[in-house]
Amino acid sequence: IMPSLVGSEMCIRDRKNTNRLMELIKQLLDFRKVDKEGYTLSFNEVDINRMIEDIIDRFRAISLTGISFSVSLPKEHLQYNVDQEALTKIVSNLLTNAMKYARTRIMVIMDEHLSSEGRTLSLCVRDDGPGIPQEECSKVFEPFYQVGNTGNNGSGVGIGLSLVKLLVEKHKGKVYINPGYTEGCEVCAVSYTHLRAHETRHDL
Repeated sequence: IMPSLVGSEMCIRDRKNTNRLMELIKQLLDFRKVDKEGYTLSFNEVDINRMIEDIIDRFRAISLTGISFSVSLPKEHLQYNVDQEALTKIVSNLLTNAMKYARTRIMVIMDEHLSSEGRTLSLCVRDDGPGIPQEECSKVFEPFYQVGNTGNNGSGVGIGLSLVKLLVEKHKGKVYINPGYTEGCEVCAVSYTHLRAHETRHDL
């Protein structure tokens, strides 16, 4: 092997390792910040449909594995008062997690439901990977926990889904693995008592 080729491969590997380390540090800092007592959200009017589409487009652009992304959104663009930074982290971490395990495709499904308690906004991210064993479904949201099957990329430290859980709970919601989905894994985040941006109360 030519020395120049070896050097080039080492530079690429070192760059990847550096980027990976920086991302892990960022996740740890985000987790510590959100987990800290007194952390509050900052609500602004956001077009949820457009925001989801923009995030997915960014992931399409950086995906080097040939994974296809599809999305199912309500026809009506949903305008909500949410913390845009927090919601971006939720969606991004769910997609990052799905990319670790997906074989060929990832699907994002967002929907809105009405109940006696108010509006419910749900976001589910599906992948066609090996899935998560039933006994591990509740553990994956614990800090630093990693599923035995590390999938396409075992570089994580088990912070992403823990951060998702914290941020979803800040939005008065919950996150869980859908046990009824058997073609891979489906992680769902559900937030309750939402109000549209034009409605009276300025919180969730």
